[in-house]
Amino acid sequence: MRYWNFSKVVIDIVDMRADIENGGILVVMIKKEDMLKDLDSYINRQVVVFKDRYDMNGTYAEVKKDEAEFLGETGPYIIIHIKKYGQSLYKRVVYLKVGNYIAEIYAFAGDELSAKQMIDAISKIEE
Repeated sequence: MRYWNFSKVVIDIVDMRADIENGGILVVMIKKEDMLKDLDSYINRQVVVFKDRYDMNGTYAEVKKDEAEFLGETGPYIIIHIKKYGQSLYKRVVYLKVGNYIAEIYAFAGDELSAKQMIDAISKIEE
C-alpha cells in the first residue's frame, strides 16, 4: 500500500492487479476530496484533466463520459482510448463516492470490451 499527500489531496492505492495473459491491469485508488460537492461534477472535471494530461504529452486520446451499471446501480464512468505508436490502449474508470472519499477503479486493456469485462468482474464478486 502506498500513501501520498499532495497539497491536501490524499491518495491511497489500495490494490493493483495485472492480468499478463490478457494484457490487462486493474487499479483501485481512494482519494480524500474535502471540497467535493457531488460525484458528477468531479467526473466532469476528471474528463478535462485526462484530456489535458494526454494533450500535454502529445498523445492522441479520446475521452468520453458515459453511464453503465456497476454494483447494481447505473452510474457514470469515463472511457479513454489512447493511440500511440500504432498501439491502442483503453482505460475505463468507474467512481464511487462515500462521504469525502472517492474510489476510482481503473481497468487498462488493449480493447474496450476487455476493459469493460474487468470492471464487470468486480460486480460479479459483489453478487
